[in-house]
Formats: sequence, C-alpha cells, structure tokens
Amino acid sequence: MAAEWYYAKGDKQVGPISEDELRALATSGQLQPADMVWKQGMSGWAAASSQANLFPTNANTPPPLPTATLSGSPAIPTQKSSAASTNEQKALTHLSNAERLSNKGKYRPAIAEFTAAIRLNPLLWKAFLGRGGAYQEEGDNDKAIVDFTGAIRLNPGCADAYRGRGGSHLIEDRLEQSIEDFANALRLNPTDAKSFHYRGEAQSRLRNYDEAISDFSKSISLTPNNAGTYRGRGLVYWLMDNNEKAIADFSRSLTLDPENEFTAFCRGRAYFDSGRFREAIPDLERGLQDPDLVEDANDRLEKARRALPAQPSQAGYPTGYTPNPVVDAMTRRSSPPTSQTTQVPVPDMSASESKANEGSLLGGLFGGMWNWISGKDKCPQCGSRQTKRLHTMILEQWQEVQSDYEAALRHNLRPAPQAVFNITRYEAESCCEKCGFKWVHRYRNSERA
Repeated sequence: MAAEWYYAKGDKQVGPISEDELRALATSGQLQPADMVWKQGMSGWAAASSQANLFPTNANTPPPLPTATLSGSPAIPTQKSSAASTNEQKALTHLSNAERLSNKGKYRPAIAEFTAAIRLNPLLWKAFLGRGGAYQEEGDNDKAIVDFTGAIRLNPGCADAYRGRGGSHLIEDRLEQSIEDFANALRLNPTDAKSFHYRGEAQSRLRNYDEAISDFSKSISLTPNNAGTYRGRGLVYWLMDNNEKAIADFSRSLTLDPENEFTAFCRGRAYFDSGRFREAIPDLERGLQDPDLVEDANDRLEKARRALPAQPSQAGYPTGYTPNPVVDAMTRRSSPPTSQTTQVPVPDMSASESKANEGSLLGGLFGGMWNWISGKDKCPQCGSRQTKRLHTMILEQWQEVQSDYEAALRHNLRPAPQAVFNITRYEAESCCEKCGFKWVHRYRNSERA
C-alpha cells in the first residue's frame, strides 16, 4: 500500500493524499518548498524541499545566484528570510521556557509561554501538546482538547496527544470518546502503560468490568510499582463482589503508598463486605480523615463494632483491667466464648431489672448476680428458661459516688449523705439447652466500696 501524505497550508492540515498527488501539487506550484509535509514513519513534520524527487528539475534552469556578486552588489535574499529564522529560534526559546515552567507546576505562566511560541510558529506541534497538558492541569479540559487536537493535526503520529485528549474526555465523563483516543494512543505506542490504565478507568465506569480488569492488568505488567493501578483494579474487583482479590490489590497498593487514606478506606470497605469486621475497623477509621468519606466510614464503623462482641486481651482481660481472683472465679473467666455465638443487641437492664440484681454487698453480689452467672435467663429465640451461662467477662470497672436517698435504698443501706460504690459492667454469653440458640448480652452490678 502506497504511503499516504499530509501537508500543511498555513494552520490547516490537508490529506491524506498519495505521493503522486503530492508531486503533482509541487509541480503545479500549489505546494511550495517551504510547506511542511508528513507521512507514516517520519519522526515529525519536515519541509517539502527536504524530500527527494518531489519537485521537478529542469536542465534549462540556471543555477542558484551567488549570495554576493563580484562587483560587490548586495546579497540576493534566500527563500527562507532571516526574519523567519529569527522567529523560529524565538519560538523554540519560548517552548523551552514553557516546558521548564510546566515541570515545576507553574501552569499559568507556562500557558503564556506556549502561546507565545505558537504565535511565532503556528506549526510547532510540541507547543500545542504542552499547552494542552497545562490547560488539563488547570482543569480547563475544553481548551485542552482543542490544543491536543491541534497537535494531532500537525503530527498525526503523536501518541501523547491522543492520550492527553483521551484523559480530558475521561475527566469530562465522555467515556466512549476517551476509549477511542486511548485505543489510538496504544496503536501508535503499544507499551503505553498510562493509556492502558486510563482506558481501564473508562471501561470500569461503563461497567465493562472484564475489559477494565484486562487493561489494568496490562498496565501493571508494564509498570508493576504503580500504586494507583493496583487500587483501580481492586475497585473493579470490589464492584464485581470479588472481595478477596480486591483486598489483595488494595494491600499491594498500600505497600507502595502506605499513606493513602482512600486506599485504606477501600480495603476496609472490602473487609466489611466480606464479614471481616475486626480487620475492617482500623482501615475504616482512616477514612474518617477524608471529609468525602466520613459519612460512609462512620456508618460502616458503627455496624462493624456492633457486630463484634467485646474482645478480651491476650491474657483474657479487657485492656487496662486489673485481675480480681474472686470475681474472676465467679465469672468463669477461664471459659472462652465460642466462635458460633450470635450477637444479640440487648441493651443494659432496665431500672427494675437492675434493682432485682443489685442489692447489698452480699445480696447484690451473690444473689441477683448469681442468677445471671448461673445462666437462668430467658431464651430470646424460644422463650425457654432451660438456659446456661457459657462465659461471662468483665467489660469495665469504676467507682461511683451516690449521695441521693434512692441510691441508698437501692443497696439496702440507711440513707447517707454520700456513699461510694464499685460498679462493674459484664458481658455474658448464654446458650439455650432446648433450642441450642446462643446469644450475648450485657449487664451491670454494684457493690458498696
């Protein structure tokens, strides 16, 4: 297949045309030696005069005049004037300044430099490409798309221009157009990891999850240390309800970028959805640092904490608790809770239940409390009283000063202006011997200090 040519007239691109058509334009004078031409395989646009056999030669044509005659007459100007050469040099200087400013993140002054370069040389495609990138960083994607398109028109073989325009389309949620541009970028540069990554994002938004996984995986194979690509693929796995693979990708992303709160929240969400509440909590707590995630993180944290029974420390005691041999023996601390327990959200006892279980030092501790410890509770599943206590654990202890009349009566004491009581909160695990149902509930008990 013959090569297809493009040529530029002013700021307009014309083509594709065949080489014979291009030669005909040169012969007729419609194409001048200073005009720019390009075809597939060339690194960039070049002057038509640099292409061999493009312009006709005539044996009767005199040779070029010398730049100065022997009589000392002034030099005859060449086709490319010194003014044009000066403008090109100035344009390249502006381009260099603009690229330096862009690399420093100073996009506004960079845009001004790119514009100055384009004004001096409208065929400088790198200036269009750079200004498009600066506009994109500034959030002006419509202007960025115009400039990326200008770069593509001047240099159709520029993969970066296609990727840049695809990125602006992606930001503006023009997903099909972005996918088309990323495909063109990959056609010109099949090892462009960024184009695979961004096309994966576009595919995931269109719910083309298999295609998204494929693109993210190809990007990872090309740049295996990109934390964002692992997070992107993890999000797709999470959307596909494949929480184990999502957790693996989020964990790898956090290994590469451990300070990323959003990735930590994403992993916590995957832990939560797979029922691994204890692992979810620390990750979800990191999401509280992002104002956009606070509501979702709080909601999941509340549910995760409610789903978990209070956990003892490695020694079997809550953190900060001082062991008490007498109470530990009574509460059977040596019997750990089973993993089959169902968490029943039973609140603390009502006032009447509290009074029934709170008495004097002996009555409260060995009377009402013993009913709880012995497990004679009513089964919330079938209502049977044939229940037994499997495990009781102290949650917290504190002292409380009570000086009112009711408090004294509640503990079978004479009214006193002030009394100090040791308050203990317990968590109990019970089992119904009739239906086999297990549940957890909390209660409190008091004794005078």
